[in-house]
Amino acid sequence: RFSKKNFIQLHDDTITDISFSINFSKFMSSSDDKTAKIVDFITGKNELVFKHRSDVKSCEWNPYRNVIVSGGKDQLVEIWDPNSGEVIGTLHLHKNSINRLRFNQNGNWILSGSKDHTVKVSDIRMMKELQVFKGHDSEVNTLAWHPIHEEIFCSAGADQKIIYWKVGQEKNYVVKNAHDREIFDLCFNKTGTLLASGSNDSNLKFWIRDTSII
Repeated sequence: RFSKKNFIQLHDDTITDISFSINFSKFMSSSDDKTAKIVDFITGKNELVFKHRSDVKSCEWNPYRNVIVSGGKDQLVEIWDPNSGEVIGTLHLHKNSINRLRFNQNGNWILSGSKDHTVKVSDIRMMKELQVFKGHDSEVNTLAWHPIHEEIFCSAGADQKIIYWKVGQEKNYVVKNAHDREIFDLCFNKTGTLLASGSNDSNLKFWIRDTSII
């Protein structure tokens, strides 16, 4: 059973994403008010504010490094130091709004899904784009890394497709018409045997990956 831990008024507009720190003592949130913020989970104190030029659509705390990223309508992936609030680097990857950012399990790669219909994987150690994935007919809303096979991930969005990808390969596997309307979220279970998808068609669906395909 869950109960409400606390109520925190953080932003002046829609909250678009939430990510916890490595030890879960802090979390960050992004918002259409053009900011991402870090909050102490115990005290509820707002510790840092990171500003973008436009709506911030996604944020992610690196699972192994004390690094965070945020991105949104300004088309930039900003990499921040969560202690000082300083910008460590900026990646110029997309030609339209960035809708989702996700680190892989070892924290070296960052996925970015965009309104420009593409997904990109970049290495934050080299600050370099590694691969572009083209297969969507409309904006990419959500991304999910496989929890075991770090090179495999899924993407989905407004074209109602779910696409399975493998980094380093052009090959993909497409589930067409996975939902009747736009897909907004994907999530693997801990073993990677099931993928859940949620859509504004009001349905939650579960998928099993055919390992012989990709």
